[in-house]
Amino acid sequence: MSNSTWSGQRARVFARGLYHVAACDGMQRHERAALQTFLDKVGVPETLDSLAAEPFDYGEAADLLDSTWLRRTFVQACRIMVQMDGKITPTERDTLRGMAVALGIGENVALDDIAGPRPAPDALVEWVNGLAVDFVSWDDADKRAWFWFFPHPDHPLAAGAEIRVCHGQVLMVRDEGEVTDVIEAGNHEAGPALMPGLTARRGEWPAGGVEADLLFVRTGPSPILRWGTTFPAEVPTRRWGVVPLRAFGRFSVRIEDPPGVAMRFARTRVPTDDEVDGRLRRMIAGRFAEALTQLDFPDDRALIDGLNDLDGLTDRVLPALKAGLNRSGIKLIRFLVENLTGPLELGLKPRSRRTDQLTALGRTLLGGAGPTPTAAVPLVTRAVPRARPATAGDAIIDTHDDIEAIADGTDGIKNGTNGIKRGIENTSDGMANDMPDGVAATPAPRPVPVPAAATAARPPVRSAPPPIPAVTPVPARAVRALPPQVTAHALPELAQQPCIACGVAIPVGSRFCMQCGTPQTRPCIACGADLPGGARFCSHCGTRQT
Repeated sequence: MSNSTWSGQRARVFARGLYHVAACDGMQRHERAALQTFLDKVGVPETLDSLAAEPFDYGEAADLLDSTWLRRTFVQACRIMVQMDGKITPTERDTLRGMAVALGIGENVALDDIAGPRPAPDALVEWVNGLAVDFVSWDDADKRAWFWFFPHPDHPLAAGAEIRVCHGQVLMVRDEGEVTDVIEAGNHEAGPALMPGLTARRGEWPAGGVEADLLFVRTGPSPILRWGTTFPAEVPTRRWGVVPLRAFGRFSVRIEDPPGVAMRFARTRVPTDDEVDGRLRRMIAGRFAEALTQLDFPDDRALIDGLNDLDGLTDRVLPALKAGLNRSGIKLIRFLVENLTGPLELGLKPRSRRTDQLTALGRTLLGGAGPTPTAAVPLVTRAVPRARPATAGDAIIDTHDDIEAIADGTDGIKNGTNGIKRGIENTSDGMANDMPDGVAATPAPRPVPVPAAATAARPPVRSAPPPIPAVTPVPARAVRALPPQVTAHALPELAQQPCIACGVAIPVGSRFCMQCGTPQTRPCIACGADLPGGARFCSHCGTRQT
């Protein structure tokens, strides 16, 4: 048995599936013997008891059985396991049909020749040993990937096997690391006519099948990838000397020479997608920096203008980029320079049609209009309405008259304030007279003297101000007297009691002594529980404390 296909988790899920289909209607003696032989020959470190304790997961089987050929092989092996007891029950048929549907295999693969003779216990192992690949395809064709290696190189490719290559893919046949044949998209039949290079190296097509490495390569356009200069490009100038420039953008490529790219990227092993993407980014950035340093401008002004025009800069470096990538077997489909930066003394302000379109779109979404959506908006003000409409007989009041009118209004406000203060004083005096003896009255605030400068005579006004409209008087509310201030003299009912420890007088009901801090408790007259000093009932037994 080979360790490539029948090892690890793949072999374990294969064994659990065989046990699952054999035990669906009860495990028989012949089925146990065949399954034990398979475990011993394949080398799976499992026992029948451990297989019984671990359930079979269809989703796990679909992930680990990573090719259509291996899934078909698994369903056919389960069919052989069902035939071991010499009879096919409806439960076994339903189980096989469910497996085929869950793994995306047709029901005919599971049920064809199911009514054949009962095989020997070691027939399953012999059948697995003699397996040859009869179906080759890249199943995850919709997944973005650059390379995919058919994971069963230890099984020979049978003559007449179906080879399915989807659009945007090619299949490379390699023998000892050398590419012998490249198969384009379509449905093909394996044989000397399809693989003349492999047949020539082997001399002829072996009867049992030919062993070769099958490597799928995606030739369709890649998704949009980002690139950026890891190290700045040094561009010479006449005024500032050599200046460093950095840039970033987007690109898309496709593989034009699959054998050449495979020899360069996947000669010893199949790289991951992240490794290929990183290598392509470095190639793009390096060739862009090289093309940028080779551009020729007549003077520094032309250099600055050329760097600010990203569209023109892209057109100038694009031929050098395409030529460099074509030598590596890669075709550049799309290339954009989104931004370029340099030292501040250059004063770079790069722009492109794409950035202008994005700016216009942003202004539209944000409610701006035109090229200057942030232009200053004139401030609209409204005049304050007069107290009454002006008449023809009114005299014109100049600035000096306005100031005098404001001063008169200020005097009126001050006089009103003094009246309010005097009313407060009278009210306070009346409240003090109504208080009981021993209660201290709050002293009333004294009136604030008005400076003489505020009441000084002012020059006469040449025209009388407009009369103040009559104000409807508001009925005065009854003034509620404030309650007297609570003091120890005003409330003689707050009796005092001595502290049970130091004898200092403390208010009745205090929980602690303010002098010594002793808790003021006393025992209940009925149950003896500690109660506060002023407790009227026991909180434990409810007895009244008299």
